[in-house]
Amino acid sequence: MRLLDKGNSEFHASIIPTTSDTSLPSQLRIRYIQDKSIELSMMWKKCFSIQLFFFRKFMCMYI
Repeated sequence: MRLLDKGNSEFHASIIPTTSDTSLPSQLRIRYIQDKSIELSMMWKKCFSIQLFFFRKFMCMYI
């Protein structure tokens, strides 16, 4: 899992595959630790947006 800070409170997350298995768990855990600590657990969708606690913009994940 990789989170990229675009510098404007907009985060883009993308999955870095660790195996050749294409199956995904029903729950994904996103952990972002830098100046801030964010740990989210959410239902998996191929594309979803979630508003982070103290951010105004959204996080999108694409497969």
